[in-house]
Amino acid sequence: MPPNMPIPYEGEIKNLAFELWNKEMYQQEAELLETAIKWYPDAASFYNELSHVYAKLGKPAPIDEAAFLKLIEEGKIDEAISVYEKTKKDYPGWKIFSENALNAALPIYAERRLCKCCKDFSIECKNLPEIIQCI
Repeated sequence: MPPNMPIPYEGEIKNLAFELWNKEMYQQEAELLETAIKWYPDAASFYNELSHVYAKLGKPAPIDEAAFLKLIEEGKIDEAISVYEKTKKDYPGWKIFSENALNAALPIYAERRLCKCCKDFSIECKNLPEIIQCI
């Protein structure tokens, strides 16, 4: 990208990534998403999509957001914590979930456990193991 060009908006990048996916241009999509992560390091959706692209390319990648949240919703808390810790170690900086998605998943699990603690405080994703242990 030329130095004077502004960084594209997240939505523009997502649209282009979607087009590349539909055209099965996975290598180009991977390069786009890798660059997008440099521009938007906290945008979990880019990491999530990159997990899918890497899988198509046969490259190792962390679990995607849906699979991670499914572990929590199914009550596989120890496994979710293990996956989270392994991802932090093997892929420093990788975001396997967005805060919004985690905030949505934890109360569902908490309600199943008849525990309301997750509704009583703001969830800090940095402390995932401690949060999940609460429920």
